[in-house]
Amino acid sequence: MKEWSLENNPSNIDEVYETLDEKGRLAVDSARQLAKQFLEKNDIKGLKEQLESLEEWKNGFSDKSLRKEVGKLLSAEIKRQFQEKKEVAQEKGKVKKPGSVAQIFEASQRKHEELEKMLKKDRDSAVIARQELDNVYESELSQEQREILEGVGKRGRSLVYTSVSIKFGPSRGVTSGFQPIIDKKEAGSDSNDLLKRLNKLASLTNEGVGKLSGRYTGRFFTMMAEADITAAITIMPLTEKTPTYETVEETKGVWPFRKTEKVDRQTGIHEKQIAIGELNGNNEDDEEAYTIVYFVKGTDKNGYLEPDGNRMGNMFSADIILPKSVAQKAFLQIQKNPEFAKEILKKLDPELMQIQEDIMPKAKKVFILPEEVPAEVAFDGDTNNYSSIQFKKDSPYIKTIK
Repeated sequence: MKEWSLENNPSNIDEVYETLDEKGRLAVDSARQLAKQFLEKNDIKGLKEQLESLEEWKNGFSDKSLRKEVGKLLSAEIKRQFQEKKEVAQEKGKVKKPGSVAQIFEASQRKHEELEKMLKKDRDSAVIARQELDNVYESELSQEQREILEGVGKRGRSLVYTSVSIKFGPSRGVTSGFQPIIDKKEAGSDSNDLLKRLNKLASLTNEGVGKLSGRYTGRFFTMMAEADITAAITIMPLTEKTPTYETVEETKGVWPFRKTEKVDRQTGIHEKQIAIGELNGNNEDDEEAYTIVYFVKGTDKNGYLEPDGNRMGNMFSADIILPKSVAQKAFLQIQKNPEFAKEILKKLDPELMQIQEDIMPKAKKVFILPEEVPAEVAFDGDTNNYSSIQFKKDSPYIKTIK
């Protein structure tokens, strides 16, 4: 992260945000939410005091220099927002509103009603168009694809990272903004607890992007943009990694106050293969669980679904969790037609996809990496010059969607 940020000299917080781990993103999101509250009260001094005591911010970065660097960029964003609000208020003060209060209110009501009618018409048209497209696609599915989707519906799960609105978030047990969204499958509390634990241990999305980027995680998103690649897909076994410890005796302090204590010291990492039955609620379903990682990089044309609505570049990162046999068949279909990944997600979480599909960037090129292939074979450049690494132009793992 240090090397990337220094070489590229990021001009805003969003350029760094994509490369942060879960704790780092949570720290930034929490700080932004706090800033919004103080922005409404126009109290920047109070914000500084509260931010210093914000637990998510203090614990979000293991590297102090990284926290300082991110803090500078975040501070610049907050100051800009305060300044913009101040300028808007000044402009409003210069405008003389004609007519009485009653006349202004009546005109405002008429305008509001007109806008509501226009929006309803647009929403209805969009829903009808989406239904027509889904019906056409459904009729074109092969028998094999139908069978795969049937297996997906019965045995699969999904976890999606993306931004959601303040209306949708609480219905899934989260807030608004960039959040992890678990499907609504009724698989029992134990299954959902395991999915949340896997997510907390970063065994899902971060590892998927790690496989797609190889040794170049900090460079990967820039590489995608340079190659005009909007989506990346891979497949991998789903495992749970937990640290292992041993109890040892340690002598602490100086003479004559030395004392010996028993402490737990980490000795390694235990990796356990997850069975799909642990996640879909069927304890007899003991087939190995696999995840198909479907990552869509945001652009400057699609915004985050946030209350303020002023952030662009919304990402969509999904883990499609399936039995190994179903996952491998599904991945073969995705290699032929990457859009099939969306059909799988519609099967697992139709409510979320109805909202997200229309705001996701349209895929032009897709990077599709098989399980047995290391990411580096698709890259080119001088390994001693980090910023020179890029996708091979003739890579067989890049598919153009016409």
